[in-house]
Amino acid sequence: MIGFLLAGPLSPLENLLRNLLDFFHNSVGLPWGWSIVALTILVRICLVPLVVRQIHSMQNMQAHAPQ
Repeated sequence: MIGFLLAGPLSPLENLLRNLLDFFHNSVGLPWGWSIVALTILVRICLVPLVVRQIHSMQNMQAHAPQ
């Protein structure tokens, strides 16, 4: 339990992203800079459904807001 608190709750996510970054660099053969770009694009693609849901939610709130 103490190890979990010291490592932080986001350690599994950090490890996953680090492994993906190493994969892009070592297996795909991209330089570190392009590996970071590829990882950033991958994360942004994964976040698209949340962004779309947020946009729809904001539009619904604007429709219900008083004029």
